Amino acid sequence: MGLINKYFFKRFQSHRNFKCLNSNMAEGLKTILEHLDNPWCIIKTLEETSISGTLSIDIVQQIGNTIVTLNLPFIRQQQHDLYVYLCNFPNLKSLQLFLMQSDIEWKSGITKNTSPFPQLEKLKLNALHNHIPIVQQLLGQIKPTLNELSLLITDGTRNPTEISAFNTFISQYTAPNLKQLLIHSANHINFDKMIENHYGSLEQLVLPYERLNSMIQIGLHMPKLKSCLYQANSAQDIKDLSKYLNERPQIRSLTLSVYNTIEETSDDYKALHQFKYIEEINISNCSKQTLDYLLQMNTHTFKKVKINFSIPTLDALIPFLKSNRNLVSLQFDVIIDSISMELSEELSLVIASLPSLSSLTLYVCCDSNPKTKLFEHLHESQSLEHICINSSNISKLINISNLKPKLPFINYKTFLRIDCYIRNGINYSEPIPTTSTSTLGTVYNYFKKLFIK
Repeated sequence: MGLINKYFFKRFQSHRNFKCLNSNMAEGLKTILEHLDNPWCIIKTLEETSISGTLSIDIVQQIGNTIVTLNLPFIRQQQHDLYVYLCNFPNLKSLQLFLMQSDIEWKSGITKNTSPFPQLEKLKLNALHNHIPIVQQLLGQIKPTLNELSLLITDGTRNPTEISAFNTFISQYTAPNLKQLLIHSANHINFDKMIENHYGSLEQLVLPYERLNSMIQIGLHMPKLKSCLYQANSAQDIKDLSKYLNERPQIRSLTLSVYNTIEETSDDYKALHQFKYIEEINISNCSKQTLDYLLQMNTHTFKKVKINFSIPTLDALIPFLKSNRNLVSLQFDVIIDSISMELSEELSLVIASLPSLSSLTLYVCCDSNPKTKLFEHLHESQSLEHICINSSNISKLINISNLKPKLPFINYKTFLRIDCYIRNGINYSEPIPTTSTSTLGTVYNYFKKLFIK
């Protein structure tokens, strides 16, 4: 028994999930912290945590030195000075911060007891308008080291003077190492000049939804851009997009939203061009006709495909899959009721035949007890390792027990009618230590069953 415990703990200690702790309960965190000194404690170094409960400063200081990634969904701490609070995490590199309450302050005057401010590289920030002065202070503090910035400023008490000052600040803001900029909502803030300041360094830019169709004009000035997020409102927009992308081989990832109510004729799509260099594409809100044309004109190119809030016809999807043999990851929506048994089986066979496909995600819908062969042959794939089936939109009164792959795929996680399967269940390449006793094998099998439930 001691041997197998030692084996399992040795295998688990280096796993990322055992360096991460999410806690809403201060008492639970205290118990774990007391256990860290135990030689068989799975958590040897706490590097990532999410804190949403009220923690005393002494606990924060106890865990702060090793934390690299921190999520603060709601700050309810004894310390309301954000500057001083974050100084408790001197090695922090990635911060997700929600500034939604009114009693947060920023006092950057360093006292004798304050550690240096962490050199943040990644910041995801959600804030109300009344926290704009704090946002400004924080951005100024981390400017030399900032690599990735995600910013959402939502409604709150608007102070015209503070907004004007922030617009001036942001127009002059330059972070020399900034590679990713995600602006989710402008809300009276003008980021145009800030974007211009980073034309030479940005590899990814996400604009607010209402600005997505200006991405081509902005992207013309960004030589290092590797991904593109764009909203098309017509077939002409897609033509312009394909021309832009085909002149920029460094752009390999595309997120494309197509205005769903566009009514186009087949002639409008005749001049569409293949996306020559795109390897990863995410298509959403697309009409069947537009989606079918996008699939038909892009064969042999994609490695990762996600189709969200759009239903492809099998007349387009099956030929697309047959010709796109480089697919590694595939996700799409499917209405089970609308597909005959014969077609669903053909689709299953085509997916199983993809030589490189390792991950499959299906969003399934139906209005009655599903009759399908979509899952009939998935287990025959020689490459598929992970299958996720999202049936959350199906009524709980409908029996979905047959919406699952066959062995060797084993369900290892179910959450809100999202079922995740992995080939052969959770296992490890390192063999279990050999022993002459049968007890060890029995215990090992028990642990294996325990972890693949």
